[in-house]
Amino acid sequence: MVKSRPLLKTTNTTIYKISYKTQHHCIHGFKSISQTSQQPQSPPLSSKVITFEEVQTIALSKNIALSLKTIGPFYRIVCRDTSSPDTILAMTNGFVMTPLRLMHCDTLQIFTQGIQTDTARQARATSFLGLGLLLGGATFAYGLSCGCTKAEILAINDDDAWHRRLVAYYSRFGFEPVVEVTGGRLSDLPHMLVWGGAGTRMDADIPAMLNKWQRSIRRSNVSSDSNSKG
Repeated sequence: MVKSRPLLKTTNTTIYKISYKTQHHCIHGFKSISQTSQQPQSPPLSSKVITFEEVQTIALSKNIALSLKTIGPFYRIVCRDTSSPDTILAMTNGFVMTPLRLMHCDTLQIFTQGIQTDTARQARATSFLGLGLLLGGATFAYGLSCGCTKAEILAINDDDAWHRRLVAYYSRFGFEPVVEVTGGRLSDLPHMLVWGGAGTRMDADIPAMLNKWQRSIRRSNVSSDSNSKG
């Protein structure tokens, strides 16, 4: 009896189907795990899509209490200083439209300016890469858990200078301008009814932004752990 001999392989790759539960849905995906016959390598950061609960845990390691409250489709996410629970560092609110896979963001705000707690000072020192990244990651992770793939927001145009700042600010969260709502066209009517004012309508791709941010968010947690041990 003749036995066939396998070709020499240095690396075997196996595909495993994985699933993980969020607070709202169970999301399925696939992960590729490489096994090598040579020296073992350090495992990479998890490739799973980051969840709200994971962002919440990472925020807590930075002395930030991240909470979520929902009533029907409406949500409110708040970041508080753990050393001063009455101090709100950032917040966002809106609602989700699951059948349309759409997340409607009414606002995304950071309030650290003028707050003199250590956490607020640290948030200001790290700029958007600190608190803003956590707020954006938590918001979009929650939206994805509800089945949303797109987020929308309006940079209100009550003042030209402030409007430009809002567009730039929301752009840092991954939003891109879609249409200018002036209120002078019939096509503006639906936007005016939803948003209650004129401005720049902006959209964000939720999965794309989470994929872009999650490594930075997770690495910031690794850095926090290293600093605490040091």
